[in-house]
This record gives sequence, structure tokens and C-alpha cells, in this order.
Amino acid sequence: MCSVVYIPMLGYLLVLGTEVNMPKQAEDKVEMIYEVDGVRHMKNARMRALDASIGDIKMEIYDIETTAMLRYR
Repeated sequence: MCSVVYIPMLGYLLVLGTEVNMPKQAEDKVEMIYEVDGVRHMKNARMRALDASIGDIKMEIYDIETTAMLRYR
């Protein structure tokens, strides 16, 4: 398994399952954020670019919802 997930407050992460072997040349280009049951959640340059361009979208949505609710009252 290899996929991208979005986790609020952590941003976009590359998710690699236990069956995926990280090539040696890529090891220096990723940062391990956390691991659960052998599934690695990592940051690389592309995930950081998504964080910078899209940002923490869930928190932005919450802010917009809160503002709308306060204006509605």
C-alpha cells in the first residue's frame, strides 16, 4: 500500500504499508512522522508542498462555519 492521506493538524502524509520497501536513495528525502502497526506515515517534499498550497483545510472550513454561525445569530 502506498497512498496519501490528510490528517488535521498534521497535514498531508505519505502512507507506506509494511510491504513497501523504501529505496536507499529516498530515505534521506522523507521524514518519519509516526508508525502504527508497521504502517509508516511520512513527509516528503511533495507533502510539504501540499501543506503549503492547500494548508490545513479542515481547520479553515471550521473557521468559515463558525463565522457563518456567529453572523447568523
